[in-house]
Amino acid sequence: MHSKIDAGELTLLLKEKELFVPAKLVIDKLLGQGKISEAERGFRVLSEKNYFLNPKDAVECAKEIFAEGYILCESNPQEKTILFFPFDQIFEELIELSKEEIVIVSPFISSDFSADLKRFLEPKKSIISIITNSPKSRIVKESVHKKIISNLYEQNFNVKISKKDFHAKIYLFDNKVAIIGSSNFSRKGFFDNYELGVVIFGNKCSMIRKWINRLLE
Repeated sequence: MHSKIDAGELTLLLKEKELFVPAKLVIDKLLGQGKISEAERGFRVLSEKNYFLNPKDAVECAKEIFAEGYILCESNPQEKTILFFPFDQIFEELIELSKEEIVIVSPFISSDFSADLKRFLEPKKSIISIITNSPKSRIVKESVHKKIISNLYEQNFNVKISKKDFHAKIYLFDNKVAIIGSSNFSRKGFFDNYELGVVIFGNKCSMIRKWINRLLE
């Protein structure tokens, strides 16, 4: 491995090593440990500055994060006061790391956000399953709900309607990492509302998958 890699190369390294940990989490932890030097050129996702880091340190750090089992993330319109990792950035990085299947469990999908599915998910070759509720005349009219579902089908997403009246919001990536929280798959859930989630790594994800499968029984 090279003596130093930049932040852009880190995601490729994590993919190569099959370490299912977002690069942002690795960089944040290495910064706290004083193991990263900054460069003046920009990096579009992780920071206004780019970072150079030792790949061996990065790999060991990713393993430590995975072993710890979880981290907290949030959606917060007031970014200057953000306490935990940004939900939307963690979500996008986990999509980038996914190779097999992405499962989105959300009782509500907003009409303004369903169009953004393309931006988030179209580049992936993974199977993308979306599990949602049938409308109960609570949040969205049946006609609007049907239009959203129809649009998702037209975009070749694997949409499944649960007969159960669930309220959980879950995002599962390759059965290795899951986000469980309060954010619906909607623009407000990702960007506008104050939301909180837990990113779970490792074996617990198999139990989460079993719970998701029960929604479709």
